[in-house]
Amino acid sequence: MTAILSALAILWCVLACLSWDMRGVLPITVRPDDVVLVVMAGLILFRNIFSGRIVLSSKVFLIVAVFVAFLMCASFMAYLLNTFFDSGHVTTGTFGLSASTELLKEYVRLIKYVLVVYVFSNLDTNLWRAVIVTVTACCGIIIVIQLLQYFQVEGVNEALELVYGDGEQAYEKFLSLTSEGSMEMGHFRSGSIFGNPNVLGAFLVAPVLIVMMRTIEILMVSGCSVARRAWAIIVTIFLFLGVFMTQSRAALIASLAAALVGLSAARKQLHLKIKHVVLGVAAIIVLMSMLVLIFSGGLTRYTSKFDGERSGEGSMSVKSRLTFEALSDLEVWQFAVGEGPAQSAMVDNEVGYMLLWYGFTGLVAFYMFYFVLYKVVVRRIDDPVIQAAFTGVLAAYLFLAVSNSVFLNIKVFPIFLALLAVAASSTVRFSAPPQPSCA
Repeated sequence: MTAILSALAILWCVLACLSWDMRGVLPITVRPDDVVLVVMAGLILFRNIFSGRIVLSSKVFLIVAVFVAFLMCASFMAYLLNTFFDSGHVTTGTFGLSASTELLKEYVRLIKYVLVVYVFSNLDTNLWRAVIVTVTACCGIIIVIQLLQYFQVEGVNEALELVYGDGEQAYEKFLSLTSEGSMEMGHFRSGSIFGNPNVLGAFLVAPVLIVMMRTIEILMVSGCSVARRAWAIIVTIFLFLGVFMTQSRAALIASLAAALVGLSAARKQLHLKIKHVVLGVAAIIVLMSMLVLIFSGGLTRYTSKFDGERSGEGSMSVKSRLTFEALSDLEVWQFAVGEGPAQSAMVDNEVGYMLLWYGFTGLVAFYMFYFVLYKVVVRRIDDPVIQAAFTGVLAAYLFLAVSNSVFLNIKVFPIFLALLAVAASSTVRFSAPPQPSCA
């Protein structure tokens, strides 16, 4: 059973990173990784029942389950109150669907989060390395596709539209950002198979920081071969290239912030001084500057060459203005419970959506959720380097919440939960913190 579950876990990671949406008659989007997840959950539940032990799994599971239960109750209450009072403010949801449909979609997404944590908390305790290597390899494939788009390889966008687009106008719009015309105007942005560059940028933050922290550990440990150190550096730079190719300013700043937090948190373990932390962040900035020079022909969103008319498109000031305008339209009682899942205007930032969908109670619970996750990272992950990496990722996600979406994005958050669940369950049983190594 252990071998089967481990193989299914690796398959799930591949599908969660690389698979497409399967759209059917129902408005709910189902992905191939969802099918694998349900099978894994069933097998684990059967194994636990057969062995005579029903466990609630890890601390991560309990925290996610409690927060999910709160959101499900809060969203249902908001749905009932809005239906009863019939404010008439919004007739269709944020994404053009009815309130009942969006409520159902929200429930499916939240239940998926619980299943991901439950499954990956119950796997083999030695699966961490296999999971992070698999996710990193999938990120490599995604970035290769970005490069193919940048070099205008014929047929790439057509294939992506056929497999991932399924006629969606939004996906076609994102693909147009990689066209030759966008390249000539200096507006090239690549979301690879994700379509949306901002979503891909948010997705890459966790793998980038985990790999970067591991690379720094390898560089600091004596006895590692030159080839091992060179390979670690190459992989790290390649992952940063993926963030750069999205041209997502929020993802870039979040990556830098995550690196600073992660390096600071790992100072003692890696015997780093303040100057080392500063030099590490400076090295990342230099790397990004070099990438700007290398790809300056078509990627100018990080430079002063970017078109002034479009530079404000999607900026934080615009998103803030949209959020305040949407908040001004709320009834007084909606400030407490919100309008319900996806029943607000589109504001394109997670903090705004949490306020509008769940009210101030939901926003407070959202920040408490991240704080408690941080406590779990500190207490349940014994490896200080991995602990520091997840601390940095949580900091990055909080930053991204003001201009992007992570928790609310079903393509981003499940992978993070899987990584966190495996890391917490894999290291909690160690008798002593592992020593730095080149393995």
